[in-house]
Amino acid sequence: MKEAFFKERGLYYRMNDVASNGPTLVFIHGLSGSSSAWADYEQAFGADYKILSVDLRGHGMSCKPDDYNAYEVEKIADDVAALLDFLGVRSFIPISHSFGTFVAVSLLRRHREGAVAAIFLSSTYGIFRIPLTRATRLFVRACTRIARLFSYPEKPGIHVDYSKYRTTGDWNLRRISADLPNVTVHVYLYCLDHIYAEDHDSWWHDIRIPALIVHGTRDTISPYSHAVRLSREMPNARLATLEGANHILPLNRFEETRDTIGGYLNERIDLLGAEHAK
Repeated sequence: MKEAFFKERGLYYRMNDVASNGPTLVFIHGLSGSSSAWADYEQAFGADYKILSVDLRGHGMSCKPDDYNAYEVEKIADDVAALLDFLGVRSFIPISHSFGTFVAVSLLRRHREGAVAAIFLSSTYGIFRIPLTRATRLFVRACTRIARLFSYPEKPGIHVDYSKYRTTGDWNLRRISADLPNVTVHVYLYCLDHIYAEDHDSWWHDIRIPALIVHGTRDTISPYSHAVRLSREMPNARLATLEGANHILPLNRFEETRDTIGGYLNERIDLLGAEHAK
């Protein structure tokens, strides 16, 4: 994987040099994370697929805009779209996790061209029906208002080595204490406040391309029942259940997640090849 920086948008990204006529796999990480969370997946799929891993604005080694409004989900998705255009990517499959699923859905709604399928890991559909959301929404809004009174440096952070946190739970303080200082508290609050600003469930219903929803039955952040509902309400979607997995399944259930993604990719690529052959 070759590292690079997209100056126009202040984005760090990695891309391999595999020659492939198939779709590019675009890995989109979750809130407070970075592209380093996908290291094992880059290694697993890098020999067969073109891969693009990006640090979302405010995360990892991408720039941290000081403006609260810069962290609207649509603007973060526009960053990814601009990067795809810059790199000349014409066919792609977004593979996203948690907060990254919001970004992927926004990307698919606003930039429909080129997406041939989507994979959502620990999707955040139905967050307004989660008791924790109702309990924290006003608190986050109050903290955000205080945070906006100050200015912050826009210096990029680092990449956390997530190999140290392969077996951590949803609320593991050791992993969180590594993530938060890196993304910074104000970026975390700004992103979360924009998610809480409105109910985005209707966004998902606009996605018509084939999609795979991968969810753990012990997810304490986004309940499994919401993924079941999404798989029924979202056109062309399929649910893959990981028994006993929590919200952080890309890290702590790597082998199962990898195999689930790989099986779906093989299926979609075969179908795409058959369609092109007609």
